[in-house]
Parts: sequence; C-alpha cells; structure tokens
Amino acid sequence: MLEETGLEVTKILGEDKMIYSKDLATINFMPFCVTQNLKNAYSIVCNHFICEAKGEPISETDESRNIRWIEISELSKLLKNNRSKFFIMNVNAIEKYLKLNDL
Repeated sequence: MLEETGLEVTKILGEDKMIYSKDLATINFMPFCVTQNLKNAYSIVCNHFICEAKGEPISETDESRNIRWIEISELSKLLKNNRSKFFIMNVNAIEKYLKLNDL
C-alpha cells in the first residue's frame, strides 16, 4: 500500500480476527471482498480490504492516473454514470461497500 499510494496502513477492518500460525507458516485473514476474473488469458484475484491509513498520498505513479480523494456519495454517482471507467475487478467491491453504506 505504501509503495502504490504513499499511505501507511494503520488498521485493517477484521484484522483482530486474523489467525497467524508460525509453526505452519500460514496466515488466515478475512478480506472485505474477493474478486476473481473468469475470462481472459490469466487469472487475477483481488482481495479488497477496508482500512485506515496515514501519510500523504502520492499524486501520480507509473500505475495510476488522475488520483484524487472524493466523497463516497460522489463515488456512487461516478459508478452509476461511468461504470466503464472503473477497473472491472474493483466494481463488485465498490458496489458491495456502497450497499453497506446505503448509497
């Protein structure tokens, strides 16, 4: 997260339920939403988390354009009016989040 956004994660929703097993070298966690594509040449799985962060956001990276902070109500409007402008792997997670917030 720090490399991509410039923000340091300070809390992840549900991290208190995480199970770490040193002897098995495994970690069990509950993301907010998991999305997997079912078409195309290679499989992508996105784990989406709700978190709190601190720091100053990077204004632009090699992997992003037009970064900005918006109100959640504006996000809802953007998704309804410009769905095709969103990375398809993020749409389900955003819609789920908006439904939980009654938007």
